[in-house]
Amino acid sequence: MVPVDQEFMHDPATGSVGDCFRACVASVLEVPIDAVPHVALLGSRWHRAMDGFLAGLSREIEWSGGIPPDGVWAIATVKSPRGNDVKHSVIWRDGAIVHDPHPSRAGGEGPDGYFYLVPDLPSPHTPF
Repeated sequence: MVPVDQEFMHDPATGSVGDCFRACVASVLEVPIDAVPHVALLGSRWHRAMDGFLAGLSREIEWSGGIPPDGVWAIATVKSPRGNDVKHSVIWRDGAIVHDPHPSRAGGEGPDGYFYLVPDLPSPHTPF
């Protein structure tokens, strides 16, 4: 996992849709954020679009809400500390947030769901 920060902040007043999930996927895949589609712009179709993107990389994502096994880089959904009942994505590993892609690094409350890529291949950047 290589930490990637989000490019767009969530701001309904200006119509900006945050891309924290996109940044988390880029972090886990260790690719530039531009290589990952900003699926949050797609509304209810985001799930299908992300599946298609990952299939093109010969990867898939585990969408279950179950707690990921220890040692797996996961994307956790937390309640944003910035309020408005907004969900926020962070990188989770071994029971803790290890990267918040928002510049504040404030994390969030939760998690209330997880996503993780399968198979979770060891990163060449991760010491074991």
